[in-house]
Amino acid sequence: MFEASYSPIIQRYFKKIKDAGLKQEFINIRNEILLDPESGDDKTADLVGFFTKTLRYKGTQYRIAYRIYDEEKTVFFILAGTRENFYDDLKRYLREQNLL
Repeated sequence: MFEASYSPIIQRYFKKIKDAGLKQEFINIRNEILLDPESGDDKTADLVGFFTKTLRYKGTQYRIAYRIYDEEKTVFFILAGTRENFYDDLKRYLREQNLL
């Protein structure tokens, strides 16, 4: 099993979630990713090396973006949020952090 590390932006997002059911869904997805990191969608083009995983909760699609570091056996969770503008926000954050 892989270890998890989190960006500050995703930590703030998780703290803001008030719905216990949604929070549990994110925990379930995180655990699923840690067991099999390549189970998410491998991104292409300017997001090569990053993965996303989708979940549905009460009719809304949410996504979580992450990167796998095989040598450290770590999954770095970067961003979570609703589908709307998700990839624009992800690219903006990655550019700001010089990860893209």
